[in-house]
Amino acid sequence: GNIELRYRPTFCSATNTYSRVECQVRLLTVEFGPIKSVEFIPIAEESGIICFVNSHVLRSACALIRELLSSGCRFESMAVQVSPVMLLQQRFVADVAELLREYNIPEGKLALEIYDSPVMAPVARKVMERLNDLGVELILGGFDFGPSGFKNMMTMPVDAIKLGRHFIWQLETNPRSGPVIEALIQAAGRLGIKLIAEGVETEQQNSLLTRYKCPYRQGFYYSPSVDLTELRQILEREDG
Repeated sequence: GNIELRYRPTFCSATNTYSRVECQVRLLTVEFGPIKSVEFIPIAEESGIICFVNSHVLRSACALIRELLSSGCRFESMAVQVSPVMLLQQRFVADVAELLREYNIPEGKLALEIYDSPVMAPVARKVMERLNDLGVELILGGFDFGPSGFKNMMTMPVDAIKLGRHFIWQLETNPRSGPVIEALIQAAGRLGIKLIAEGVETEQQNSLLTRYKCPYRQGFYYSPSVDLTELRQILEREDG
């Protein structure tokens, strides 16, 4: 199958614009149609082709960042989800550094979203520090309210954390979730960490997140994933 990239715009409440972009990967197959990354990334990790997929997406993202910047589009960063397996590849940091040089990417424009996983050992932390030194923004995906989530928030060099959709759904169903999420947003803010709520789908979820001063949001309430033409229109619209 072919790898297709889609883009998810992220809303910034401070500027009232779509200021961030996230690359999403789909595998186009003749037999099953498009297969989302949630379904095929685990298979790619097991079969060992994940490094090929991630490398392809990283290069595509860097080329697109350069193209958008050259055409005058303004945005904070473009994020690529990177498998923790990639962090353990010997040449990973060198490859990223090479891409940043080749496409002349300014500091902070490329973001890597890394999912919390058992692989995130001391090795991963060292790699993240080196990526940080290169000017790559680091996003901790799949943040969990368990001990490891808070430990990573305090010890890993992360610039942003993503609050998973299951927490956002709980805003409407579990009255205890509101104060906990509000406290997390405040704590992240004081640490200088951006907080991104994903999977925002309803007016009620959104108004609660507004009340709790959640800085970044994404989900069907704002925008589904779009193709490159639509992404350019969204960013140009924001710029104009």
